[in-house]
Amino acid sequence: MTAAGGSSADGFVTAYPAGVPQPPTSNVNFRAGQIVPNAVVVAPDPAGHVAISASTPVHLVVDTFGSFL
Repeated sequence: MTAAGGSSADGFVTAYPAGVPQPPTSNVNFRAGQIVPNAVVVAPDPAGHVAISASTPVHLVVDTFGSFL
């Protein structure tokens, strides 16, 4: 996951299994206008979905690199 530029404020992004409450931790933190790459391992829900939440509007690029059985 990469938090890309476009944010006018400092913030964070959290990725977590869909259908569960958002955890109190972040996966990537960024400053206004900063581009921050980061790799995250997230357990998907039974349907294979994950949720992504950002504390402020930001452009994101999300890629799937693999999966575990």
